[in-house]
Order: sequence, then C-alpha cells, then structure tokens
Amino acid sequence: MKKNTLIIAFLVATITTFAQFNKGTKVLIDYQGQWYPGKVLEVKGQNAFLVSYDDYDASWNEEVTSSRLKLNEINGNTPKTVSLKTNTPDINSKVSGEKKATEMCDCLNKMMKTQKQEDKSRCLNMQEEHVAALGKGSAEYSLYQKLVNQCEQEISNAKLSSGSASGMAPVTYEEKIKAVCDCFKEAKTDRGKTPECFKKQSDFSKTVGDKKTDFIQATNSCQ
Repeated sequence: MKKNTLIIAFLVATITTFAQFNKGTKVLIDYQGQWYPGKVLEVKGQNAFLVSYDDYDASWNEEVTSSRLKLNEINGNTPKTVSLKTNTPDINSKVSGEKKATEMCDCLNKMMKTQKQEDKSRCLNMQEEHVAALGKGSAEYSLYQKLVNQCEQEISNAKLSSGSASGMAPVTYEEKIKAVCDCFKEAKTDRGKTPECFKKQSDFSKTVGDKKTDFIQATNSCQ
C-alpha cells in the first residue's frame, strides 16, 4: 500500500510539473548553467517542449525537457546578462577594419607580384566583400580605407624605387585614373579598344571605395 501511495504521489507531481508548461507559458530556460527568459511554443510530448528564447530569432528555438525549465516568476529568477548564442555582434565578434585591411594588402601585394588575372579578380571581389561586411560610413570602414590607401601608397613607392614602374598594374587612385584615361586616348585611334577601356574603368571603380563616383566622373572626362 505504501509503495502504491508513493507511485501515485510521484505521478501526481509529474503531471503537475508538466501541466505548468503549456503552450505560451513564460519560462526560464537553462542553457549551459544560465537561465534565460523564453516561452513554450509547443508541447511535443509527455516531457518534451519546443521553446523560444526572448530576443533571439527562430533559428535558436529548441526542444527541451522539463528539467531545463521553470516558470518565469519574480522571486529572484531574473536571468544573468550574458550572451546566450552570438546571433548579434558583440565587442569580440565585431568586424575589424584593421584585419580586413591586412587581408586586402596581402592580396594587393600578391597581385603585384604575379600579375595574374585571377589574383586581380580575387582582390576586386575581396574589396566588395569587405565593404559589405564593414558597412560604409562606419568607424571600422574609415580605418579600413585609411590602411588600404597606405598599403597602396607603399606598394607604389616600392614599385617606383625599384625602377619597375612600367608594365605594372596601377595601384593608387591616381594611377588608376591615368590608366583608364590613357586607354580612352588610345581608343580614339583604335575604336576596337573602347570595350576594354570601359571594362577597365568598371573594374577599377570597384576598388576605390567611396571615391567610386568621383573616379567615374574623372575617367569619363578623359573620353
């Protein structure tokens, strides 16, 4: 009789616990030893609950058991303010303008050494990716531009000091304008060269950051 009484008491307690967590119930969810606010989206089974975390998108929804849940009541159950999952940027995950500038500088140096079209294309694509990642107008983007311009100037200076300026791909903003303008001048006597000049103008315009509009205007005036 005593054994049956214990079993019944256990079942009643279990049913009561599960009944607390209905669809829409505000709960605290245990995640790696920390409690985070959320709610029950769906009761999946006798001891399975689909939950969502407050302030996190649906990609972080997960199925948990009642052992990871408790009612979100006041009584000191306020969750600690630490990151649950890094679906939003923080100081440690912020895109670094300095790091991206180093990547671009390495790409430019390799491009200058190999003069291969695939390396040139790689740098152009990298430029677009960096601008998108940093965001125009941000402090990190401004730092990125400054460092990349410095790198371009250093490459240009090294090229000139080595006496190998001719035959090398243009690196600085001014060199790129001159290269496109020279091409358009040649196209005046060789019309078949015109498409090549427009392609060069388009390719270079993607590498000058927020000077793109000025670059296009400057090179169009050469035609």
